Amino acid sequence: MPVVEFLIQRFPELKTSSLATTVGRFTTALSLPIAQVEAERQDRTRSGRMFSGMSGTTGVAPVQAVPTTTAAVALYNADPNRSYVIDSIVWTVLTGVSALNGTTCAIVSPITSTAPTSASGSTVGSASSSSLQSRAVMAQAYTIPTPALTAEWMFYGTMTVPGGSGVGGSVATDIKGGIIVPPGRVLGLSLFAGAGTSPTYVCCVNWFETQLDLE
Repeated sequence: MPVVEFLIQRFPELKTSSLATTVGRFTTALSLPIAQVEAERQDRTRSGRMFSGMSGTTGVAPVQAVPTTTAAVALYNADPNRSYVIDSIVWTVLTGVSALNGTTCAIVSPITSTAPTSASGSTVGSASSSSLQSRAVMAQAYTIPTPALTAEWMFYGTMTVPGGSGVGGSVATDIKGGIIVPPGRVLGLSLFAGAGTSPTYVCCVNWFETQLDLE
């Protein structure tokens, strides 16, 4: 019968031990190790698939009503093959003074007859300075097709700064793969929050690009 040998030892660094790539790890309890050695997003970032986009140098205002057909910020997936798996969404105060709390409103939608165009000062960058390029477009004030139901807008709770925060205060939403933007679709975003003292926000979206079987 076949015999499998495992080595029980401390975790070896890749550059200091050939065993790091040639020997399987096992525990002293004769079980497979489940402790995660790599950081949570390390391999996705290493492979050049993690990207971050900023909505532009002009801030957008929060809304005090459920959005319908206007997305304050839009992330357009112009790639014919890759889907965008959303990791997080961050709203940062650019001007004015924010109100207390905020909720991210999101919708994955077809585009209209006119595709979104890049907002002034918007950027899309690799999280690892990879040679792989994203075809993402960060737009503002984009009109999406009329949703069949208001419920097509999704609401996500956030980690927020106290009310009254000025420049740099933020509203952060962890998505962790809970939203996927297929090729040719757009992710519409608005911040549902109090009016405050005329605050505007810059929106940053972080995502992972990969080919997926979307059923």
